[in-house]
Amino acid sequence: MVIQFEDGVLDHELEFLEELLGVMDARIQRIRDEARAVLDPDAFGYLDHLDAAAGLGFVSCQQYVTAIAGWFGLTRTKNWKQSALAKGPVHSCGTPTVALINAGANYWKHHEEWSPPYGQQDKLAEKTLQTLEEVGVRRDESYLAFSLLAELTRPQAPRLSLLLTDLVQWREAVSANAP
Repeated sequence: MVIQFEDGVLDHELEFLEELLGVMDARIQRIRDEARAVLDPDAFGYLDHLDAAAGLGFVSCQQYVTAIAGWFGLTRTKNWKQSALAKGPVHSCGTPTVALINAGANYWKHHEEWSPPYGQQDKLAEKTLQTLEEVGVRRDESYLAFSLLAELTRPQAPRLSLLLTDLVQWREAVSANAP
């Protein structure tokens, strides 16, 4: 729930997301530390775990976006998702950050059901992979979710909590243009 006051906003959804992403960031850091201690982090599954943590973080952010869009009445309009994903800060690649986060979440949730070559018969798959390519993540990479997180937080270390600033700016843009 979001409550707006003259001097600020009370956003319980953001508070929970911030806590959750902090937990995920701590896990990502532990995995990265453990991966540095072995010769082949891929063979030990560390890269799979990093990708999973990033993917789960993107899904959590996507849920926040959907909740806020619903709170401000966007979900009652036709094509609400396209409208919502076009708002807020834009990444240096020219794509709104929240659209990239949404693509990361969709990739993580659905990539196992896409039969190779990815996206050949699935519109969501193709749109998702095209969006990821806009930020420089190649569709043939093995760990797309973590690669996306690295691209979105560059030059800083990949941390999900770094996405919160863009999500707040997105929420403010949605609030200002709510129906």
